[in-house]
Amino acid sequence: MGMALDRGGIRGMARGALIGLAVALALPIGGAMPVPAQTAVRVGAILVEGNRRIPAETIRLYSGLQPGQTATPEQLNLAARNIFATGLFRDVRVEPRGGQVVITVAENPSINRISFEGNDVLDDDALAAVITSKPRHIFTRGSAEQDAQLIIEAYRRSGRYGAEVRPVVIEQPDNRVDLVFEIVEGDVTEVQGITFVGNEKFSDRRLRRAIQTSEANLLSFLFSSDNYDPDRLELDKQLLRRFYLEQAMSISSSVPPPPSFPPTARASTSPSPSRRASSTAMAPRTWSARRWGLIPRSSGR
Repeated sequence: MGMALDRGGIRGMARGALIGLAVALALPIGGAMPVPAQTAVRVGAILVEGNRRIPAETIRLYSGLQPGQTATPEQLNLAARNIFATGLFRDVRVEPRGGQVVITVAENPSINRISFEGNDVLDDDALAAVITSKPRHIFTRGSAEQDAQLIIEAYRRSGRYGAEVRPVVIEQPDNRVDLVFEIVEGDVTEVQGITFVGNEKFSDRRLRRAIQTSEANLLSFLFSSDNYDPDRLELDKQLLRRFYLEQAMSISSSVPPPPSFPPTARASTSPSPSRRASSTAMAPRTWSARRWGLIPRSSGR
């Protein structure tokens, strides 16, 4: 089943997410600063600096380091990566200092408020239910970009394949940010024509009646069944399979069963030993006629 899309077809995904929160990091591994090459150090105590919301003990637990152990540079680098992998920090440093190990962190900001601009077809409540970011949650650039893609998918399901979404971050005091999604909804992508390939028994017109997607017409503004929807397209495939299955069952039930014969007509009868001699002297057809009560042939008497 093929569908022709109008208005330029699918214009692609969003042009990319531009994040207003600028964090300059020249770090080889995310935001975890590598420890300079050196000999192993004994961990006398573990100090945590730079944390505001997240308890120091929690950060120590993330690091995997224990007081009293001897840590190699590789283990210190692994501790920094472990902390950064939690997604709670935008910068992490782990370094020995005078017999101690100091963990310096810069926390990711928390989300103060989320708003949407430019949306009309989908209201704020519908979009808020789609995204994963929530007020008072930790903000990350990756989650904002993922939410932008989720909004684009929501518009695609409503037939707007030209939708564009750009997340913008506005810094606020106390390490907080406002997250704004700027939206260009675009036009509806309508289905101008539906064709079927390989159908011989049923016409295109008959198959169109079996599916939910319809072609655009003068009354399209009243319905949404002519909007291109990939989920509805999958449903149409199932409906076509069901249609052909039902037609095959109908044809099968309309074929009359093969004729049935009385069991006696197919019986193979062996004469008893006492009659075997006389029966062999008779024509088989004459014996069979008498056996089933039919009119016997003349025996010459």
